[in-house]
Amino acid sequence: MKKKKVVITAVAVLAAAGGLFAWTSANAQSVPAVEADTSTLERGTISEKVSASGTIESASSVNVYAKSNQSSPVMEVNVKVGDVVQAGDVLCTLDPQAVQESIRRAQANLSAAESSGSQAVKSAQQSYQNAREALEQGLNSQLNAASDAVQQAQESKDAAQRALEKAQKSYNDEKAKLETNLNAEILAAESTLQNAKTAMDRAQKAYRERRDEQTTAYKDTQKEYRDQKKVVDEARDFLEAAQDETPPDAAKIARARTNLEDAEAQLAELKKELDDYEANDEGYDEDDPTRQSLRQLREAAEDAEAAYSAAYKNLEALRAGTSQQLSTLEDEVNEAQIQCDQADAALANAQRDQQAAQLAVEQGLEDAQQAVATSQAGADQRVQETELEILQEQLESCTVYAPVSGTVTAVYAEVGAPASGVMFVIEDTDALQVRVEINEYDINNVTEGMKTMVRADAIDGQEFEGVLSSIAPAAIKNDPETESGRQDVQFEAIVTVTQADTPLRIGMSAKADVITEEKTDVFAVPFEAVTTDAQGQEIIYTVTPGENGLYIPEEIPVETGLEGDYDVEISGDGLTDGMTIIADGKSVIPGVPVSVPELAAAQGAESSGEAGGAQ
Repeated sequence: MKKKKVVITAVAVLAAAGGLFAWTSANAQSVPAVEADTSTLERGTISEKVSASGTIESASSVNVYAKSNQSSPVMEVNVKVGDVVQAGDVLCTLDPQAVQESIRRAQANLSAAESSGSQAVKSAQQSYQNAREALEQGLNSQLNAASDAVQQAQESKDAAQRALEKAQKSYNDEKAKLETNLNAEILAAESTLQNAKTAMDRAQKAYRERRDEQTTAYKDTQKEYRDQKKVVDEARDFLEAAQDETPPDAAKIARARTNLEDAEAQLAELKKELDDYEANDEGYDEDDPTRQSLRQLREAAEDAEAAYSAAYKNLEALRAGTSQQLSTLEDEVNEAQIQCDQADAALANAQRDQQAAQLAVEQGLEDAQQAVATSQAGADQRVQETELEILQEQLESCTVYAPVSGTVTAVYAEVGAPASGVMFVIEDTDALQVRVEINEYDINNVTEGMKTMVRADAIDGQEFEGVLSSIAPAAIKNDPETESGRQDVQFEAIVTVTQADTPLRIGMSAKADVITEEKTDVFAVPFEAVTTDAQGQEIIYTVTPGENGLYIPEEIPVETGLEGDYDVEISGDGLTDGMTIIADGKSVIPGVPVSVPELAAAQGAESSGEAGGAQ
């Protein structure tokens, strides 16, 4: 992770301003100039690193347990923490007395098993043989019943399938026949409807044209007739509403009925006026068939409308009849499909019952065979021999050996205590590693195989070579029993110490610096040495001798590169190896001389040497 450059505080700015004041005063009052720290520019190595903390541990650690079936107490412990052991060395011994007693009893049981249970074996073998012969000869009643049920279900399924196919064929045939027969009727009905529409349009047009020729008095009468029809409708609605009221109001009903009768009488009078006018309109000529009366034209239009309505209803009835017949046939097909599905389900159930019966019979046969094996095991001394062998192994395991070579780092075995859990820990102290946690913000900057330097808190001033050998693929999970929830996200990683013969010890706290980038033979200066000029160009300052033992700061343009913990790489045409630079470039005021005690002292020593030589 890159280090941030040191920020110059207000105090530093004031110090720079103070230097300018001191130099100005020196001209007037001989006040000493501001001192500047310097350093020598040299080539070296700079690296960028990611740091993480952890604990030194062994890369090879083995926990030693007693045998899982061993419960004897510890009789003697032969090693202590820090001992170096080789594979096969005795770590401790357990008390063998209880195991030896078990061996004596097992030997007695083995002798008794040699004369046991031959009759039980014969009986079990006979039962198994009888069950097997019944199965092979087809005499098992459970299987036979299940097979008959499957056959009956299959026959029902076949019959239902044939019925479905027959119903489907009938539906298809009837549909084709019905559609063929009805097509002619529907086409004829559609033609009749079209002719009726043409006749209606013609009659309505003739009526409208004659009606439009009439006088204003006729049109006014028509309007009064239409308005009066609305009055009649409203009076009728009012009467019906009065009759529906609870309780009924007889007076209100009587008034409503009277109003309706009056309105209907007025409507009848207006209707008669229209009929008389239409029967005797001026355009009527009884000798000219083309000059019919207005009433005749109206009645002709009404008759044509009625004929059109009848033709429309006839066509709709034909279409509805076709749909109904097809729906009936489709219902028959659906019913046949339901019967077929039910027969299919019944067949599936019968087949499952047959499989269950088969499994039950086979399981019974296996049980009989297992009974044979059990009886043979009971009569076979090999069971007792196996038990005796296990006890012999337990007797041998009363001596606990080191499985690997290494250093004993933990001893949990205690004399008199049961041999349970981890008894010893053996680790390779020459193969060390550091288990560290890397922050999520740095994890993408590191990869396995990167060079790493290891430092231990207990070993000041030394670093040891290592390599980042593994990085966990997922972040460390919180333990809900011990943590309320970590706020930072960390990834576990392993750093293997590659340097041999180090003073590192298992358990030491350590820090690992993973080198993410490194450059050699480059110029590097402290962050504070780099500043910027008035144009924003990054610069450093060197010094040239001035008057009165002071030095003039001289700007050198540079470009910065790789950043380390405390320094930064610089490059530029004006840089030379061994050059004297000002350590804190931000404190320099351009053009203002500074005092450099280190250079003054060196120059004074050189002058003294030259003077002594002249004498």
